[in-house]
Amino acid sequence: MEELHFSDSLQIECFMSAFEAKYSPDFDFTGEYHDFWEAVYIISSKAGVSADDKIYSLSAKDMIFHKPMEFHRIWAIEGKPVHAFIFSFRLSGALAEKLSNKVIRLNSEQSEQVLRIMEEFRALEAENSGEEAVLSDEKYNFVHSWNEKNPMNTAIKCRTELFLFDIIKSELLQKEQYSSRSADIYRQTVQYMKEHIYENVSVGEIAASLNFSQAYVKKIFAEYSDTGIHTYFMKLKIKEAAVLLESGLSVGEVSERLSFANANYFAVCFRREMGCSPTKYIKSR
Repeated sequence: MEELHFSDSLQIECFMSAFEAKYSPDFDFTGEYHDFWEAVYIISSKAGVSADDKIYSLSAKDMIFHKPMEFHRIWAIEGKPVHAFIFSFRLSGALAEKLSNKVIRLNSEQSEQVLRIMEEFRALEAENSGEEAVLSDEKYNFVHSWNEKNPMNTAIKCRTELFLFDIIKSELLQKEQYSSRSADIYRQTVQYMKEHIYENVSVGEIAASLNFSQAYVKKIFAEYSDTGIHTYFMKLKIKEAAVLLESGLSVGEVSERLSFANANYFAVCFRREMGCSPTKYIKSR
């Protein structure tokens, strides 16, 4: 009989962060990407969220999962403060990928599960630090004084895994992408970069492909990414470089495939984005 291991399906390896946040009405996070999962749950108000070339407007009880190496950004909309619970984690198992592109409206029971997880993080932080975990003006990280030996860790881990299983198997309402002229131009710009990831393309070439001026495309792009087109294109290249390195290609081969001037320049760009050299990155995988 074939054995079924729990780790083969879905397993949280560790939590990277978990915090309650109450952002100001003019909050606008510039964006980031990292090599672990992140979940954003909106407790109240509305927030704009971008995930690579996708743009969403999230309301209370909405949740989005950002997969590893997905560039994401969040900002307040409608001039109101945003109350959210955000937690990040390393996840393994065959089912993990089913959380990709999950942007959903939770039902009442699942919303209660998320808030229960948040409260358990709060209680754990209070027990570990000896102080009550109080929300500051912006956010409070509940993993600030994480204690690996505390048995409550296992309880939170199991509850969160059960919640993720529930999300995967449930037929939940998938949120539609936000649609507008500017959002469509942004998506087309990112899509063009993805399709030409192995080439060197200029902002002028991208703008010309969309039949708009460079200045207009730059303006629209900054509305949703808060970074320059060239910078974003470099982030996409480094993200692809990490995948190619993990597939077994050498630093030189990856540099050439992605049209960098030379391997040294590629290494400089990789280190700037990833925090380590391509060689060290390979050794760490």
